[in-house]
Amino acid sequence: MTQDFSTDWTSVHFPVWRKVLAPLRESPVAALEVGSWEGRSALFFLDQLPKCHLTCVDAFEVRPDKADRPGFAEQIRLAEERFDRNIAPFSERVEKIRETSAIALAALLIAGRTFDLVYIDGSHQTDDVLIDTALAWPMLRNNGVLIWDDYRTESVRAAVDAFVSLRQDRLEVVQRGKQMIIQRRPPPVLASHGGSPTIRRLLRLLRVGRTRVRPTA
Repeated sequence: MTQDFSTDWTSVHFPVWRKVLAPLRESPVAALEVGSWEGRSALFFLDQLPKCHLTCVDAFEVRPDKADRPGFAEQIRLAEERFDRNIAPFSERVEKIRETSAIALAALLIAGRTFDLVYIDGSHQTDDVLIDTALAWPMLRNNGVLIWDDYRTESVRAAVDAFVSLRQDRLEVVQRGKQMIIQRRPPPVLASHGGSPTIRRLLRLLRVGRTRVRPTA
């Protein structure tokens, strides 16, 4: 299979990805990629996860923060052409959504879609990373894997760290380096006969079950 790439920012991560995604290799994985460029990361997921169905979200348009870069519009056009050629052999396993991530992710969320793997490598603006993450998180299944690219970029790290600090009870950090990789934890199971230890302590403090509530007159 002939592949056509003009850049390679991705293959350096492949050894870590292989290790992290090994448990999913033989599973029918639903994967979501935000930011596809020429398709190098998409091809990795499709090759390493042979039962994977991949949803790729990329507007393939010049963002306002890149508008002043000479020739960038042409570069984007060529990137989409390369993506289409590279992904063509896997067309039955790929869903391409040519739309901004906020609109596309909101639509997927409303449609009730869920995923075992989410890869976020879209806009690196802090607000955009937060929005992409906030929309993708509810779609990530329990024990699912979420990867943020370019974690060492200050704008990305600010968004990721803020999110992780808010959801630290529901995730486990797997890798923190050039990328941040986390796994979503299932919600805690309440203990029987009164719920969690915290709830049981609250019940004791409130004397629930011992104090009779009088009906109003």
